[in-house]
Amino acid sequence: VVAGVDVLVVAGVDVLFVAGVNVLGAAGVDMLVVAGVDVLVVAGVNVLVVAGVDVLDVGVDVLDVGGFDVLVVAGVNMLVAAGVDVLVMAGVNVLVVAGVVVLDVGVDVLDVGGVDVLVVAGVDVLVAAGVDMLDVAGVDVLVVAGVNVLVVAGVDVLDVGGVDVLDVGGVDVLVVAGVNVLVAAGVDVLVVAGVNVLVVAGVDVLDVGGV
Repeated sequence: VVAGVDVLVVAGVDVLFVAGVNVLGAAGVDMLVVAGVDVLVVAGVNVLVVAGVDVLDVGVDVLDVGGFDVLVVAGVNMLVAAGVDVLVMAGVNVLVVAGVVVLDVGVDVLDVGGVDVLVVAGVDVLVAAGVDMLDVAGVDVLVVAGVNVLVVAGVDVLDVGGVDVLDVGGVDVLVVAGVNVLVAAGVDVLVVAGVNVLVVAGVDVLDVGGV
């Protein structure tokens, strides 16, 4: 008994009993063993070590759910899986990849082939290079600055206000009611049945073979 604390020496290692909890003293670092889980105490902060992954417990609970380390900080759950942080705030999952925060209003977060897939209301959201990519019915949809960009066969299609805008070779192509409208330098060019129709000042001008 040292300073009112029980000290048990097991196999040459000092084991402190603090409030009925075993504390191993190894290399000057206190290690708590709670329910078979090792918890390091460094500078008064609990560090949960599960499968070689350190998880800080700042003031609250540290859970191990299904092999995933869950950090609870100020009532916020942080799931650390394969280096991807997932915050759970107010019941909403927030996936943080490379410093980019992605809301998951659906609950499930998947890792497919090393790619983080966020499931929002049954819709897959791929997070690549800080850009949200929605996968709707097998079609990739990029969300940039709140604007949906549909990517079909490598071509970006901007969806502005329900109107599809194709970006082909840096030129915007507006798709209205199945008709392609090429917008170049402020001039509208209709593409009907493979024939370009130039619209200038409200007058249709047929462009056939450059004429």
